[in-house]
Amino acid sequence: GLMSVNVHPLRDEPAGSEVPVPGAQYLGREVSLDFAIDLSAPQWDAPSLVSNSERFRFDPVVVAGSLDPGADVECPELGVRSGSVVLESLRRIEGCIEARFVNYSRAPQPLRVRADGEWWLTDMTGARISGPVETWHHIVPAGTIATLRRGARS
Repeated sequence: GLMSVNVHPLRDEPAGSEVPVPGAQYLGREVSLDFAIDLSAPQWDAPSLVSNSERFRFDPVVVAGSLDPGADVECPELGVRSGSVVLESLRRIEGCIEARFVNYSRAPQPLRVRADGEWWLTDMTGARISGPVETWHHIVPAGTIATLRRGARS
């Protein structure tokens, strides 16, 4: 009855938003969807394909926070240049800010992000790998996820 499950015995991180989908696995139920084919991109990994897909995607899933309405909220300034490396997730977690980027290209690409503060490269569990990272010049390997945290202490 759910799209993804946040608490799962085979993975530490959620695969996506935990969205109710009543009867999703019932046979005989009609399903409709939208998809796009970009005929302007001659290669499947062309940068225009990634930026055009960003225009087609659904609106992000946003939920109300539990912070007091009068509290001072810190939000990082992020300037992301459109290209093959795309911001996929930005969230507050364990006292820090986490940003996840995906390189949709089959070649290494620079991150090309302007960001306030010191950002540390972490693995998917939040453990530091290296840093601080120069977010404009950091190279993201082909077809990988880069997780950066500001204020990460681990």
